[in-house]
Amino acid sequence: MEIQAINIADVSELKSKLVDQGFAVYQFNTSAVHDRTSFFQAALASLPMGDAAHDPDFSWRFPQNWSALSDFLWQGLSEQQTPVAIVWMGSDELRSNNPELYNEAIDAMAGVSVDSVESGNLPHILFLTRSEMV
Repeated sequence: MEIQAINIADVSELKSKLVDQGFAVYQFNTSAVHDRTSFFQAALASLPMGDAAHDPDFSWRFPQNWSALSDFLWQGLSEQQTPVAIVWMGSDELRSNNPELYNEAIDAMAGVSVDSVESGNLPHILFLTRSEMV
């Protein structure tokens, strides 16, 4: 999964261009995330997860590790018939407010990208929004 930073003001135009290019676009917002549990809940609500993530026997209230999130996201991405773009709104807020959680999330997403490339899946791009671009 390629990772790019974009200005938050450019999100609407970016999403439109990606759709025109045949991408499935998912918007993921972590503005209200304050811990691992709320991050996992936001991911489950917004990202293409595999069927296992929606199993009623699986408890997302107390996530155990990033590996499960990566596995579910990889499964969801691998089921897609088109390239996928994830626009991560609030990534800069999470990075400022909880850098450890932000870094763990980036590492988990990077793990998904390596697995996707190795398995020959369609391209996927993660866009991190920034309030201000330097």
